[in-house]
Amino acid sequence: MLEDLKEKSKYLPEKSDKIESFITSAMNKHAEVLRKAQANVEEYEGIVNDHYQYTKAVMETTEWVTATANTVEMWGDNTLERLSLHANLERLKNLQVSLPQEESKVDNLRVCGEKVLPGTLETGQINVRTQIDSTSQEWQGLISSVQITIESLESKIKQWQEYENMREKCLNWLRETDTRLHAFDLKATFKEKSSQLDILKSLQGEVRAKELEIDAVTERAQHLHKEHSMRNSQLTELSVKYQNVSTKIKDLNTKWLQYVNSHREYNEKLNECNGWIKDISIKLSQALDMSMLSQNDIETKIAVINELILQKDDGYQNVQTLVELSQNVLANTAASGHGTICKEMNDLQASWSELVSRLGESRVAVDDSISKWSGFLDQINQLKNVTQNIDKTFRDVAPIKAQSNEKSTQIDTLRNIDEKIRVEKIEVDNLRGIADKMMSSGQQKKSAEDANSVITRFDQLENEVKNLLNERELQFKDHKAFRIAQENLAQYI
Repeated sequence: MLEDLKEKSKYLPEKSDKIESFITSAMNKHAEVLRKAQANVEEYEGIVNDHYQYTKAVMETTEWVTATANTVEMWGDNTLERLSLHANLERLKNLQVSLPQEESKVDNLRVCGEKVLPGTLETGQINVRTQIDSTSQEWQGLISSVQITIESLESKIKQWQEYENMREKCLNWLRETDTRLHAFDLKATFKEKSSQLDILKSLQGEVRAKELEIDAVTERAQHLHKEHSMRNSQLTELSVKYQNVSTKIKDLNTKWLQYVNSHREYNEKLNECNGWIKDISIKLSQALDMSMLSQNDIETKIAVINELILQKDDGYQNVQTLVELSQNVLANTAASGHGTICKEMNDLQASWSELVSRLGESRVAVDDSISKWSGFLDQINQLKNVTQNIDKTFRDVAPIKAQSNEKSTQIDTLRNIDEKIRVEKIEVDNLRGIADKMMSSGQQKKSAEDANSVITRFDQLENEVKNLLNERELQFKDHKAFRIAQENLAQYI
């Protein structure tokens, strides 16, 4: 427009200084206004550009902080698997290391805000300052959040590690215990079985005491399961294995208790049966002892033997029961212990067979012994009567006689007595031999002593008769010689 005005002024019919001055003044004012306008434009362009840069910095910083905060929140999720937790923790630590480098965004925002403030109204300045403070707080919050999230993940991972360590420790203990349970082999003797049972009871106590620790690990697993996506199999694995071990140790205790009780019952019944056989054998030996018997003793011994024979069926049942029990004990006894049990059974059956044989022969032996003893007693009694009769006759004829014919009769009587003694002598020798055998065997000792007493009296009487007969024969011979001499003298006179 000024150019057009200046151009038209050239074609004015009249030119004056006033017009030139006006045009110059107008041109100067235009230039001044243009300069001011350009300066204002440039200034506002700078203000607008600064505000644009500030706005851009706010948006970028806010978006970055928000995105980073969301990422931190996502990485801070403690419901993930343990490997994911470790990976996220590593990411968070890397982020924490890189945060000082990203602080330039906040610094840039602050610088841009400082540039915007001079060209912004006071109300706008408040907003700018508020935005800068808010972003700074978000930045500090982000730094704090990263640190807190790292600590949270480290705490969770530590809980995982503690749980895994406790779980692994329990699993190792369960494996070792299970291995120990498989090592409980059969034992050979009752003492070894009792010792094995004591070890099992002690181990069962350890298993029961371990239950609290297992429960603590399971409880921690359940707690982690609420916060983490743990598989149910991981939750139940430890409890299932513990229950298996607990059930196994309980079953083993029950089984070994039966083994020990069976072996104890076997030993008790074996001792009882051996004692019973020994007692019966002693009673049988006493019943078969025929020394120093009376009629009452004989009847008592027969009654005892009959009673012992009646007990044979009970004894057979006891032996059979023990044999069956030994089979059960053999089934739960190590092979090295079978020989002892089999030998005990063989010895028991041999003792029982011997006892049964003795019981079968005892009555026959007693009857035979009593029969022999009774016949022997009758013979001794007869000898005693004969001896008494001979002794009475001997005592009657023994006094010295006065007449020759009386002496002759006395000698005849003594010779008859001597003959009778010679007749009885054969039987007496037989009885003497029987009595000697009885004395040497110890049977019917009292009867043998009584018999020897009678035989001794018989022998004494025999000697007395012989001596008196010889004496009376000499006296008779002297008397006869005297008579012959007397008769010769009378004839001579």
